[in-house]
Amino acid sequence: MSDPLDTIASGLKTVSLDAAEPESQFYLLTSDAERLAVDPELLASHSTVFKDLLEIGSAEGGERECKVSETAQEIQLLVHTLETGGINDCSATSLKALARLGDKYNVRKVVSALYEHLLSLLLSSPVLVCAVAEEAGLNSLTTLAANNTLALQLEECVGYQDLSFVARCRLERYHLAKVEAARSSLVNLSKRKPCNCFRSDWHPRDAIDSYEGVRDECLLACMGRLSPASLPHEMLRREIDVRNGRWRAGKKDCEGCTKRFAKDVVEVRDSWRGKKVEFVGLPTSIYLACRRI
Repeated sequence: MSDPLDTIASGLKTVSLDAAEPESQFYLLTSDAERLAVDPELLASHSTVFKDLLEIGSAEGGERECKVSETAQEIQLLVHTLETGGINDCSATSLKALARLGDKYNVRKVVSALYEHLLSLLLSSPVLVCAVAEEAGLNSLTTLAANNTLALQLEECVGYQDLSFVARCRLERYHLAKVEAARSSLVNLSKRKPCNCFRSDWHPRDAIDSYEGVRDECLLACMGRLSPASLPHEMLRREIDVRNGRWRAGKKDCEGCTKRFAKDVVEVRDSWRGKKVEFVGLPTSIYLACRRI
């Protein structure tokens, strides 16, 4: 009579041997001459492009293979992201590779993982997020990241040195266009009818402290401190408030001056908002024009 344990062990060996013989293997031949074995079901389930490649891949002795233009490291990065659903490598090169692969092979899971990862870097590395999001075609995230760089010095930002020349030019021209929009709103402020209250007996003062004198001084102060993140109407409002005592009487305000300054602030605000400088689609001509200023 045979030992029951021997019978069970024999059956397990038979199952193991059968399971070790897959119906077929699929390999990707990378641009750096590597031959990577990949899980065909994993790729096909997440990418319609890979699904088609698997169907047309050559078959020899039960093995199928297909050439790709990516390196082995890029393919391994893609497979790891599909398997884990997360991104561990935060380098600009890897994130850009994922952006390119996600778009090329229509892998929505990679694009979604990349989007979530970039959101987590939005405050700490907006320059890096801007460059990667633009390559991935995430326009809303690209604009959001570009806006987060306006208050920063680009040269000191994480990832700035890793940007391509084109990416640097786009960010620089966006910053310059923002400054020019604010400057233009201030320079083109309408001339208003002079207010002669400074000559009155109840609050006599020098012409430099008149409405015109204070306004010109405020405009010069604003333009001297303009930055890409500047809100020109708020800057003008603060400058006017700082000089409050120069154009107002001690016991009585001049309604004429007050109304004129209020109109100035509103006009600058409306002019600045009407310019609508956007990062996505900003033409090169604007960048070249700003460089000449």
